[in-house]
Amino acid sequence: MDYNDYLLLQDKIGKRIKEIENSSIKIAVFRFVSGAAMILFLLCGYFLGKDYLYMGTLLMLGVFVVLVFWHTKMADRLIYLRARLVVIEKYIARFGDKWKDFDEDGTDYLETITGVMKDLDIVGRNSLFQYLNTAVTLRGKKKLLDKLSRTAFDKSLIIQEQEAIKELGNKDDFVIDFETYGKMLIKPKAVEKVVEEFIAGINDDHKVKSWNIVRFIIPILTFVILIMFLFEVGFKLAVIMLPVLIFGQWLIMIINFNKNSNLFKQITELSKCLTSYQNICELVENNDFSSLHLNNLKNKLSHSSQAFKELQAIASSIKQRNNLLAALLLNGLLLWDVNCRERYEMWVNKYGSQIDEWITAIGELESLISLQVLLRTKPQSSFAVFSDELCLTFNDAYHPLIDGKQVVANSFTMDKQVCVITGSNMSGKTTFLRMIGINLVLAYAGGPVLAKSFKCSLMRIYTSMRLVDDLSGISTFYAELLRIKEIVEANNKGERMIALIDEIFKGTNSKDRIYGATETVKQLSSKNIFTFITTHDFELCELENQIPCTNYHFSEYYQDNKIRFDYLIKKGRCQSTNAKYLLQMVGITK
Repeated sequence: MDYNDYLLLQDKIGKRIKEIENSSIKIAVFRFVSGAAMILFLLCGYFLGKDYLYMGTLLMLGVFVVLVFWHTKMADRLIYLRARLVVIEKYIARFGDKWKDFDEDGTDYLETITGVMKDLDIVGRNSLFQYLNTAVTLRGKKKLLDKLSRTAFDKSLIIQEQEAIKELGNKDDFVIDFETYGKMLIKPKAVEKVVEEFIAGINDDHKVKSWNIVRFIIPILTFVILIMFLFEVGFKLAVIMLPVLIFGQWLIMIINFNKNSNLFKQITELSKCLTSYQNICELVENNDFSSLHLNNLKNKLSHSSQAFKELQAIASSIKQRNNLLAALLLNGLLLWDVNCRERYEMWVNKYGSQIDEWITAIGELESLISLQVLLRTKPQSSFAVFSDELCLTFNDAYHPLIDGKQVVANSFTMDKQVCVITGSNMSGKTTFLRMIGINLVLAYAGGPVLAKSFKCSLMRIYTSMRLVDDLSGISTFYAELLRIKEIVEANNKGERMIALIDEIFKGTNSKDRIYGATETVKQLSSKNIFTFITTHDFELCELENQIPCTNYHFSEYYQDNKIRFDYLIKKGRCQSTNAKYLLQMVGITK
């Protein structure tokens, strides 16, 4: 689906919602009229003594019941369509800048935000997480964050995830339905709390209680005695036994009332919470997949929808005893509360230990569906190819968070250990580093990268970009020293890695900066690491004569007395500067 397809779908759903809303109003009016007519027929039949008018009462009652059922179906359909419309609108928002208004930015689900996450805009406002996330459950959001912050790599797993995400990118209806059912969750955080408390409270040695047989014997015996009483068979025995059995069951209800009430409240809440999960599980069970990872998740969710249906049936039985008269009748004849509790106990023993696996599998699916978003909203994407040798090469790669009308794609091959990038202000140096970093993050998450082709090795990403001082007394320069130290120490351990360093040691004087940068880059030129350095110090370009290093640059040009940039990386050192022109442009100098 492309942008126009989403617009057409948005319009279609919007029209359908209006049609159903109009029909719903009409049905509500007809329902009121049928209810009033039912009462009118009943009163007329009674006061006029016309028995045939009671037939009108029954007819209107039937019409009323049908209209209530029909109205309920329409209300359910509206909930589904409105949720579906939200899903479509969010996809449309991603084609422009409106995605920046999305509420979730990932920061609420992390204990600490690493330098890489901050430097590459993985989380926070206007971040990759904010753009990608379609997950509703806490586990889905955390799964997505785990993928976007990987530091240890399982190549076979990443390739399986790639295949799964690629397949999801071709399953329009499945993806939209999956997201729609997620959006139908009412108060998802409250739902998560109920489900997680249930999972945490499951005891491995949970046993079904001894009521298992008695719960059938007592109601059967009660009905036998009741029939004996009605047909006066063994009447004396029936007169004695019937009150004993009925009052005995009421006594059991009263003794366990508080305990059962608390349990039944939890069961009802859990059933409500798992309804949307049931829809998701049925959707997965009813779809065929070709990728191994999706089939594994489908297998994990087998029998889950059946379990949720059984829990709904138990919750429905519990609702029947909420009325006082019904509670007395059901518990006096059928030992209702005990039966409901025992059914739940058996349900827990049968399915309880699997709930955690099911919710985790749903969270994994949510993370995969979040990563396939780029396949739908970006004009060109592909999947990374992983090399066993240290490697980084790409064609027409671009930054996923820059508007498609403004973004410029670059091609590049890392041919030596160090890349020194020079260029004038605002020419694209920092964006180029972030483009490399964020596409590597996507590649290691198993997601699509924004490039015509992208080949890389599995490397731990280190960055030194957005560094600020803080109130504890750490200056910007000292913060950078600590970050560079971390990179150097990781390199000394022989870790395969890539370092993206923007404006190295910019917080100190030029003499110390050039010396410190030269010595640092020399250490970061070993065979296990790719190092990218951006700088305004042309002296660092001389490193190409001392270590495995290649110079690249970005440049500007002037048109109509204005400075312009092509944002294309070029080989060699920069030959121009633009600070003087920028000073004039903003009015500082003449």
